[in-house]
Amino acid sequence: MTYESKTDWKYEDVVSEQDLNRIEGGIVETQTKVDAHVNRKDNPHGVTPTQIGAETTTGAQAKVDAHANRKDNPHAVTADQIGAIAKGANNSSVSMYTAVLQPIDTRSINLIYTNGLLTKVDEKDGNAIVKTTELTYTNGKLSSVKETAGGKTITETLNYNADGTLAGVTKAVS
Repeated sequence: MTYESKTDWKYEDVVSEQDLNRIEGGIVETQTKVDAHVNRKDNPHGVTPTQIGAETTTGAQAKVDAHANRKDNPHAVTADQIGAIAKGANNSSVSMYTAVLQPIDTRSINLIYTNGLLTKVDEKDGNAIVKTTELTYTNGKLSSVKETAGGKTITETLNYNADGTLAGVTKAVS
């Protein structure tokens, strides 16, 4: 039922049962319409994000994309927090595991030759030397290999038989 208002009330008018039912019916009808309007989620007034200072879908996506593409560690996550191996500033600050487990694709290798023989290999990750290998020769044969990483040095000494064949290798860690 559509509410019909009575706007000509007088001071002496008596409010009847019909008047009260009509008024109560109008209140219920109005509340029903208000509830229906409040529960609408289809933006019945056509309010735009700009009008209420909200972010647009395009603007929000652009911010998410920009954040996802950042490579400068905006949350200041440390290697320890994610179980990663930290880089070192120099050979002694790199852990022994870093030198072995660091992804190869981030490294550069510098080879040094002396009199035609390979005598030193520096493995770098950026500017940090993560591993140094020094090779020593005696009478033209490789006699030792010294690898240094993370402040540890492993020296392998090669021993030869009288006929020049390799007899064995001893290893020392310092």
